[in-house]
Amino acid sequence: MLGNTEDEGDLGIMDQDGNYLLPWRESDLRWFKSVTEAVERIDNGNYGECLRCGQDIDEKTLDASPWAAFCRRCQR
Repeated sequence: MLGNTEDEGDLGIMDQDGNYLLPWRESDLRWFKSVTEAVERIDNGNYGECLRCGQDIDEKTLDASPWAAFCRRCQR
């Protein structure tokens, strides 16, 4: 996309937009991975169990972040 124009203003805007949007894309990918892994835990029957210690993740944590993989203690 960057090579399709020689206008310095267009190049600056494209570069600025790309640098601004990149962290959002990475964040979206991390969130999507977390949600996908939570669905896998549902399918496997171990949703709501901490991946580190095996204890139940409390309901308040799951209500706030249904993709949570760790209990509060292990999250720290």
